[in-house]
Amino acid sequence: MLKRHRPLLLNWFQAKKYFSSGVVEGFNAKTKLATSKAFGLEPIVRFK
Repeated sequence: MLKRHRPLLLNWFQAKKYFSSGVVEGFNAKTKLATSKAFGLEPIVRFK
């Protein structure tokens, strides 16, 4: 398996120096949190 994905793994190590996926992971965490808090709520139109 490692031999098959060797180019992708090497690319990941090279790209790691230039960018971080922390911003994307933080955004995903906030989205999941908002979704879990809103679970079961009525649509906003009914609150007006």
